[in-house]
Amino acid sequence: MKRISRPIVLAIALAVSVGSAALTAEAGSRSRSIKIHGTVLNIDRQARTMLVKDIWSHKLYQVKVPAGATFKITFGMNAGRDSAELSETNTNDRVLFRARRSDDERLALGDNRWAEVIVAAP
Repeated sequence: MKRISRPIVLAIALAVSVGSAALTAEAGSRSRSIKIHGTVLNIDRQARTMLVKDIWSHKLYQVKVPAGATFKITFGMNAGRDSAELSETNTNDRVLFRARRSDDERLALGDNRWAEVIVAAP
């Protein structure tokens, strides 16, 4: 019984270590793209940015919205549409969009608050 159990234990340990290494590698590549579901606090139409507070994590994100990028408004005046643009968004709307992180940029808002800068995916 000991001869059979050692190879089985080693095979299981090897499989677990390879599987965990694959998961950590995959998580690193996915961490640059995130999904935000939050409330719009401020809109700057000239700079094409929105300040969004995530509903679940309560983090603040400054979202750069390039021309042509669309997202979904889940609560607000234009909530019935499948895709919305920055011009159709109002303060206190709830929005849902996919974005990618920029290179660790952070924006100081005052009152010891920081916003992470991200770019909405087109």
